[in-house]
Amino acid sequence: CGRGLAYVSGTQGSVDRVNKCVEMFSEAYWNGERGDEISDDGRGELRWDKGDLPASLQHQSFFARCGPRSMFRPDGKDISELEEDEYKTVQAAMMWTEPAEYDESGNLIALVYNTMDVGFQTVFTNLLKWWIAYADID
Repeated sequence: CGRGLAYVSGTQGSVDRVNKCVEMFSEAYWNGERGDEISDDGRGELRWDKGDLPASLQHQSFFARCGPRSMFRPDGKDISELEEDEYKTVQAAMMWTEPAEYDESGNLIALVYNTMDVGFQTVFTNLLKWWIAYADID
């Protein structure tokens, strides 16, 4: 993800906070409209110390920031214990939580993008346009 990218101390959260965040994102995903604001309430806060992440991606809203998948406990159960018919909950866990991988310095290795953020969609679309132009794809 970028050296120095980590949660600000104390904002990674608890099981309750992770559950609330995932439920909020899942609700927005299934029932929201493009451009709907997703509250920052209950979401972690990121810091980027070393500047490896391009400035165009250094926005809190571009990341889900729900926390580690290991802390997501819908109805008090681990996601591996969910029934097959609870596919929306399993999908939410995969879409909005981080796999909680850290390097030896404690920096996050993987984060989940908030692909519903309109600003993120614009930056990512422009990046794809640039690569298509660079590769001269007709």
